Amino acid sequence: VILYAIWNDLNAPVYEGYYASLNGLMDYEIKTQLTQIISSMRTLSYTSTSYNLDDSDRDPNNPSNVILVYNRASVNGTWDGGDTWNKEHVWPQSKLGTASDSDIHNLKPANPGINSSRGNLPFGEGSGTYGKVNNDTQWYPGDQDKGDIARIVLYMNVRWGLIINSSSVGELNMFLRWHIEDPVDSFEANRNNVLYGVQENRNPFIDHPELVERIWGPITLSNGDSVSLDFYSEELFTKINIDTYDLPVSKRSNFLFA
Repeated sequence: VILYAIWNDLNAPVYEGYYASLNGLMDYEIKTQLTQIISSMRTLSYTSTSYNLDDSDRDPNNPSNVILVYNRASVNGTWDGGDTWNKEHVWPQSKLGTASDSDIHNLKPANPGINSSRGNLPFGEGSGTYGKVNNDTQWYPGDQDKGDIARIVLYMNVRWGLIINSSSVGELNMFLRWHIEDPVDSFEANRNNVLYGVQENRNPFIDHPELVERIWGPITLSNGDSVSLDFYSEELFTKINIDTYDLPVSKRSNFLFA
């Protein structure tokens, strides 16, 4: 008698609408298909994006204002040529290569002085508030923005093929941790909806955070623990004493034996 173990994703998420073409794909196929999905987009002029960020990053408590990245200040949202706020390229403009400098998912309203201070520094680990870290060679976005920044960086990698490393924008494993430590909130979700209306593509890691792990595998936090986004059943794994948190999402599924 030969016993075969077959992975069967009985509890895999069902993707609908914009993401319907992801259904039935193996994890290693997800990234290629996501690139195809989000590459269908409207091309914007860099000038026009100045008149969209006041909507996408609007202060929910003051509709006349925008929330600035990093310092989280609420300032008048009317575009005044960059005096009150200007446009921060999360993936630095000088490192975009052939990627569009007007992809609005990569733009955030910022205080001009803070934007200048960050320059084109890659991101690095820190804690608490924003600022330069590691002998002023890296930039920490702040605890409240690090997850948003991570999901923008991952989007830019999938959409434009930009390479995530320490010399370009920061270490991949750091962004994966930030994605878990600072999860999607209503402000970020609303921004994604607004930008979809403008540019006609979405950031998939805001809509479906589990896609991060499906593409890049288990995420190791700074304390050494591994986590998995918990949308698969763990009942069987508990019975057979397998630690699900050491398995990628693609393996967290039920067994069928033949």
